[in-house]
Order: sequence, then C-alpha cells, then structure tokens
Amino acid sequence: MDDTKHLLEHAQGRAPEASFDLEDVRDRRSFRERRRKLGAAAVGLGLTVAIVAGAVFTMVSSGTQGENRDARGGGGLPSVPHSIVALKPGEFSYQRIRIGSSCDGCGGSALLVESWWALNDSGRIKVLEKRNYGIDGGSFGPGEFPDEGDLSAFPTEPAALESFLLERSGSSGASPRPEVTPAPGVPLEEGQLWLAIRDYLGSTQYLNATPELRAAMLQVLAQIPMVHVEAGATDPLGRLATVLRFRAYDADVDVFVEPNTRDFMAMTERFDDGGVGSLTVEAAGIVDSDHAEPRADQLTVPRTS
Repeated sequence: MDDTKHLLEHAQGRAPEASFDLEDVRDRRSFRERRRKLGAAAVGLGLTVAIVAGAVFTMVSSGTQGENRDARGGGGLPSVPHSIVALKPGEFSYQRIRIGSSCDGCGGSALLVESWWALNDSGRIKVLEKRNYGIDGGSFGPGEFPDEGDLSAFPTEPAALESFLLERSGSSGASPRPEVTPAPGVPLEEGQLWLAIRDYLGSTQYLNATPELRAAMLQVLAQIPMVHVEAGATDPLGRLATVLRFRAYDADVDVFVEPNTRDFMAMTERFDDGGVGSLTVEAAGIVDSDHAEPRADQLTVPRTS
C-alpha cells in the first residue's frame, strides 16, 4: 500500500461510502482534500523559497545549527532512570485504543479496540466499539496477524531510527513522502519525519509497533526543532504526561508521552477547517497471554483508575 495515502489524514473524519474497508476509510475521507492542498502548496513551493528562508532567519537569533534547534524547540524527552521495556518471545504487546473524530458535515468516526501482538506475528484483536471504521476482530496464528508490514528492521536507537526514517521517506525510499514543508519556515525533513512517525502512534494498521519502537519514535519526534516539549502536563484522561506541541500542515498537534516508559499515550489534532481528531491509548503493556490485561507492573501506559 502506498504510504502517501496516509498523508495528513483528517482523523478519519470524512463520511464513508456504504461499503468500505480500512483503506477506504482513510482514503475517501481525507486524501482528495489533502491532495488538493498539498498540490497547491507544491506549486507555490518554488516561489516561496526566499520568503521561507527569511522566516527561518527571523525566528532564530544566530546562525549556528545548535542555536537554531534550541530557539525553535526539539530539546528531546526528559531522561528516565531505567531502560525502556523490550518485548520478549512468548510475550504479547497489549494496547487498548480509543479513536474519535468530528467535522462539519460528516458523520465522524469512533473506535474502541484491544489488541495483543507477539513477535511471531500472532495474537488477537477485540473490537469493542466502532462507527465508520473498517476493522475486524479475531485470533491469529503465527504470521497471520493483520498489519501493514514487518517492523523488525526498524532500529530502536533514536539517531539510527531518525536516519532510517528519513531514508525511507525520500523520493526513492520504501515509504516516500511529499516534498512539502509542514509550515512556513520549517524544513522539509521535519515534516517527513512527523508523517513517518505518525503512522505508528496508536495506528490500527501497525499494532505490531512494540513499546520499545514507539518510545524510540517519540524520542525522535521530541528532537525535531519544530516540536516544543513540555514536562509535567496531563493527557486528555488526566494522566501525568510529557506533551509534544507543534504545528504541522493544517493542524495544531499535541502528542502525549508517558514520562517513565516513554510510551505513546494520546494525540489530539485541531484542524484549521474545524475538524478535530483524538486518539487515546487507555492502557498498554506487556502480558503473557493474548487474553490477559497487564497488571500494574506490566503497564507501559497506565489506566486512569
């Protein structure tokens, strides 16, 4: 599947047709409008290079790369006193994910799903609620879990992962991204990294993203200069979180990170046209069975109570 179809999705907020699958939900609601906006931006890109360069110069107080990064953000996540949890053979990565969207003139969408995924690509999906969202539950043997591809080659060291994602996002890479800057004065590569990372944060297409890989991606995101890191915040459920705030393309985005495990907790997107998308991981962790829920010491994202 062409990964550019996921570009700037409008939180699954466009009304679907009567019959659809997950590909249809993502494409029919958002891609036409995104393609129109990105096409217009690409046409004007060559005409605005000088303006963008001037904006970058105005935003920073000196010409060194390190000072530019500090002035704009990208400080990275606060340190943690222990290593990030890694999934082992025989264990399952558990997630309970709630997704919702709303927009003017559409029916919106909603989903509540639980998933268990093991390193041998087996596991289970349990759909608890869904509206205008194409996903089915079931149990899956080794090699049968429904996802969009093997992620075992993705490095989990942040510097290596950043290079890996940029290489994949290039025009000749495995997952090319449109060459459009995310906002005036913000370099192209920062938008490419965000679009690449976004695919794996609470995505029902990549339930095989492990807690360790999600933590590495969030560290990469926190180091992007357009991203401002705020510790001591709370997520939409009131849980203690580190929040990554930035503006990309046509939305203001907040990404919430668990402070101790660095796992992904939630994301909100507020679009310029009034649409709102929300994605919340109600719990995540590592368990020994595809019918178990994580105990307190197994959680990488805590429950609210």
